[in-house]
Amino acid sequence: MARKIIREHNATIKERQELFSQAGFRAVNAARAASLPLTYVEGTTIVREEHGKKTIIGKVGPRMPVLQKKIKLS
Repeated sequence: MARKIIREHNATIKERQELFSQAGFRAVNAARAASLPLTYVEGTTIVREEHGKKTIIGKVGPRMPVLQKKIKLS
């Protein structure tokens, strides 16, 4: 997998998303390698994973779509 280092602010959304995905993947792997607990949302369930054991902490509401609002200044 070729890696592209993005140093400019004018990178495309696709390039930035790939960079953020790689950073998140590496952070999760580093946390697992250091035996740190991970907390994340799986569907509507909050899960805490520690030493390979998953514990359900609670529930959250379903994701809400983001609505675009247009404001006209006169």
